[in-house]
Amino acid sequence: MAAAINENAAKNRRPELLNKIDTEVNVNDALLLTTEDGLLTALEDRTLRIWIRRQTGKYWPSVCYTLESAPTTIFYHESSHRLFCGCDTGLLHEFLVSEDFNKITLQCTYLGHQSRIHALYFSLNNEILLSVCREKKLNWYSTNPSDENHQHPRGSYTLSSWAMSLALDELSRQCFVGDSNGNINFLRINTDNKFQIITTLSGHTG
Repeated sequence: MAAAINENAAKNRRPELLNKIDTEVNVNDALLLTTEDGLLTALEDRTLRIWIRRQTGKYWPSVCYTLESAPTTIFYHESSHRLFCGCDTGLLHEFLVSEDFNKITLQCTYLGHQSRIHALYFSLNNEILLSVCREKKLNWYSTNPSDENHQHPRGSYTLSSWAMSLALDELSRQCFVGDSNGNINFLRINTDNKFQIITTLSGHTG
């Protein structure tokens, strides 16, 4: 028997505000935690914060870490507790988050960009960190501390416009980079750190 769909109920459904955090400064990026009732934020006041929900129902920062420049984007790998942060000056920082979310420890600072970082992606399986920035560049780094000079780029690809977003298929090492012209640049990063351009996907206007 076919199920009846109540169209009126769907139309009347509205988002419900469950909670709100007042930071009084611009939020550049935020990530929800799945293993804890909390979230990570990158704020314009140069702080990284971890907010954990307390027994009162309110969210309070268990960590407030001040950087030299504003963090603009963050990537958190929950199973390894590795937190990556891109900054307005082009620096990339790697932190280790304690299991109780009360402390973050700087592990490495990656170099190679000179302008605002727009997006990051970290692959634990490949031990690779990818970053895109306002200077029309995609960089990739080894995150294995035993690799010599791993804080410097292992490779780089220059785009025709600002890179805005990125994603990686970890099995095939195929990378997708969205730019400010509305294109999606599709390339593969090989294990020898050389890249292979596959195609450019168009269809957006910006």
